[in-house]
Formats: sequence, C-alpha cells, structure tokens
Amino acid sequence: MVGHNTVIRLALCQLLGIDLSTYRRVLAAPDNVAVTELQVADRMFRLARFNAPLSPVDPIF
Repeated sequence: MVGHNTVIRLALCQLLGIDLSTYRRVLAAPDNVAVTELQVADRMFRLARFNAPLSPVDPIF
C-alpha cells in the first residue's frame, strides 16, 4: 500500500488495536519511500518492520 503517513499510521493503529487518538505519540511519521511490513497469523496482525529503508530485496510492484 502506498499512502500518506497519517493514513498509514491510522490503519496500523486500527489493525494493531491501538487507540486512534494516540497515533501521533505511538507511531512516528514514516519517511518517504520507507517500508512497513505487517504479518498476519490466526487473524492477528504483527508489526514486523516500521519505517525501514527500502532494500534491493523489497518488491516494488
């Protein structure tokens, strides 16, 4: 997903069960062209990477 940092942080809060009113304190604004990776198992989300630099092994498309 590509989007603005506020939308990304609000989506992460929703998926991770974080109170939406705290998104600015809990999650820093991601850098441009940074990678955030979620993993899902048993309908539970886990934040695997947040604001990680893009690497040659990350799929672009």
